Amino acid sequence: MEIKTVRLKNDSEEAIAVVNTTMLSLNMLAERGFAGITQLYDLVMICRNPSYKIGEKNLKSLQELKLLESDGQPHDTVKNVVLSAVSGEALGMKISSPLKTE
Repeated sequence: MEIKTVRLKNDSEEAIAVVNTTMLSLNMLAERGFAGITQLYDLVMICRNPSYKIGEKNLKSLQELKLLESDGQPHDTVKNVVLSAVSGEALGMKISSPLKTE
């Protein structure tokens, strides 16, 4: 069985099922109010800078959503999706399609 993949804006190639699942989680976080926004911010920051420190509560929540591994870091695929889908800084962050358009 062949796994269908897509090309992301950061030029990585990832399994479409994982990309779609990760995007659902990102959009869910964005719609959760303040708690979700802070979790989304922490996820984006650790994807951009692996030495970023996440508070214990957000760390646990992101691990429960499988957006972070047990070591507190994102899986490479999650990181690629986040870096391709989220632009901007702090409250100006925006989520868009991570897919690269030719």
